Amino acid sequence: MEKARNAVVQEARELLIGVEPILGQVATGDAGDAGDTVNEIFRAVHTIKGSAALLGFERLVGFTNLLENVLGHVRDKQSGLPDALRALLVECFDYIADLVDAVAAHKEDVEPDIGRRERLSQALQAVLDAPRYWRIELCFNEDLLRSGMDPTEFLRLLHSLGTVHDVHTRVDSIPPAAVMDPESCYLSFSILLAASCQREDIDGIFEFVREGSEISVHEVDVLDDALDGGFSGPQTVLAHSTHSPSQPAKGHTTGHTTSPLVRVPVERLDALVDLLGDLVITGASAAQLASRHGDTALRDAMGTLERLIGQMREATLGLRMLPINEVFESLPRLVRSVARDSAKEVTLTMTGGDTELDKSLLEKISDPLMHIVRNAIDHG
Repeated sequence: MEKARNAVVQEARELLIGVEPILGQVATGDAGDAGDTVNEIFRAVHTIKGSAALLGFERLVGFTNLLENVLGHVRDKQSGLPDALRALLVECFDYIADLVDAVAAHKEDVEPDIGRRERLSQALQAVLDAPRYWRIELCFNEDLLRSGMDPTEFLRLLHSLGTVHDVHTRVDSIPPAAVMDPESCYLSFSILLAASCQREDIDGIFEFVREGSEISVHEVDVLDDALDGGFSGPQTVLAHSTHSPSQPAKGHTTGHTTSPLVRVPVERLDALVDLLGDLVITGASAAQLASRHGDTALRDAMGTLERLIGQMREATLGLRMLPINEVFESLPRLVRSVARDSAKEVTLTMTGGDTELDKSLLEKISDPLMHIVRNAIDHG
């Protein structure tokens, strides 16, 4: 059970680190193609949820399931990420990181922040419960009044489907008074309707006046309205990195379904390094024997073997080298949290993320670096 728990925590943290640059771009509106961005975030949430479900971490499963439903809803609408939802996503992932930390500390049954969870859950549910918004453009047939129909009756029927948020009367089609026919209808409207209905339901209202009229109905994205008053996002924290968004930092994947990374326990790497050290010593001894023997072909072969052993040594030692970006990419979450708690506006700039250090050294500098950044915000 402990190994499985550690595996879930490690995978979740890797996914959170991997999605951090995407969230930074989302927060600043630089996320590029919205569809790809939503897909990347959706996959991370789905994987975290699935792994947590295997071990019954219900609090983590429940929240990620709700967030997954919202992301699926946004993806199906194919309408991009509204500004209010961008801020909401960033704080949701910060909260997921807290839930993962609770699992790591064997406190998965203890809610880390009940007020925060309720607030985020209500905001996410508001997205799912939001009605569909329709923009209706009406230009009635001039003979509408002669046929005994009242234009305002159609507005009343629209009210029966949902809430009419806006009616804009257009006057560009009204002729000068000298040539106006009092029995002709010159009215045109632009209407915003919020209703949980299908387009066919709206089309049905205008079925008997469609001939000769110009009527268009299309869904519009005003998802921000669903979040107004329900969520106040954290202060914007800008994160800049030296690597291009289209080229992920070394050591990370872009979140696609296949990954070039393989997890190897550090103990196995250490054992490999020890074996390689023995191989270097044995190879050197064999080279000396070949030199004493005086066989030219044997000396050449041993020279080639020594060169290959040297290359293998460099490659093996490089397996323990990781980009310092491994540490850097956990900083935006810390900065957002401290900035929010201290009510300060903070700009985080990160450079040199591709610099590689030994894994043991990265582990030693991680906590001091976090402490330095926290103090810089608290006392800066």
